Amino acid sequence: MEEEAYMTKRDLNRAEVLSRVRRKEISLLQASKEAGLSLRHLQSLYKGFKEHGATSLASKKRGKPSNNKLSASKKARIMET
Repeated sequence: MEEEAYMTKRDLNRAEVLSRVRRKEISLLQASKEAGLSLRHLQSLYKGFKEHGATSLASKKRGKPSNNKLSASKKARIMET
């Protein structure tokens, strides 16, 4: 079963630019300028895009609780005082 990936407009734009790179319509350098990213960052994104598709561009942390979230018991103690 596949997980759902929620993508932002920025993610969708990056997917479109990387699709154009895959179809050899533009180079990675041109794509980096269009996307407003460094060449090295776009190369990293492209590697994941080739292996896993557009879902690799979506944040893996989206929908998960923060690492800094207080436990329910600690939150209750704070609210008591």
